Amino acid sequence: MFLSNQVRQAAQSLNGDEPARRGIVSGYDPNAYAVKVLLQPDSNETGWIPLEAVWVGNGWGMFAPPSLGDDVEISFREGSASAGMAGGR
Repeated sequence: MFLSNQVRQAAQSLNGDEPARRGIVSGYDPNAYAVKVLLQPDSNETGWIPLEAVWVGNGWGMFAPPSLGDDVEISFREGSASAGMAGGR
């Protein structure tokens, strides 16, 4: 690992920032619009995390549920590892 990457990771952990991660969908709950994801590269499974929907309003919108095995990006609200959202398929 390059020194600049190590410095960046140390700064993020001190600030409480969690960078976006890639993962593979391992479970999907259609009633809760939530997924479980195997975070890459270590394959640690998350708990249930909500799916982002980019085109939604009051009574209208579009939602395309993921399939098992889909690659997704996990972003973290305010950098908190406990507040992930799955999207970016």
